[in-house]
Amino acid sequence: FPSHDIMKDVKKHCFTDGEFFIRPPKDIQEIIDEGKALDHCVGQYAERVADGATTILFVRRVSEPYKPFYTVEWKNNRTAQIRGKNNDVLTADVAEFIKSWESRSKKKIKVMAKAM
Repeated sequence: FPSHDIMKDVKKHCFTDGEFFIRPPKDIQEIIDEGKALDHCVGQYAERVADGATTILFVRRVSEPYKPFYTVEWKNNRTAQIRGKNNDVLTADVAEFIKSWESRSKKKIKVMAKAM
């Protein structure tokens, strides 16, 4: 799985609005399990995550923190794709949550880039 430094970088993406939250996977197996639970291909991204080529994040309902809900691929400082069960597209409430998270994430990335 990614080195400790990469995991530190991924943790900056954690966010909640009280209804939903987004977080990194604990390990490669969790990515594989996510793909199986949601019946989409994220499990095939494990090697790319390990190599640092992409970042996978999980969206969960606060009320069901362990139940797979949506999966996000974050690549090149932007959301590359978001998929739910059977590759479903976002519901309006999740789309609004992602919009808030992206706004927060981009601001944080810009601040970190200025500090370097």
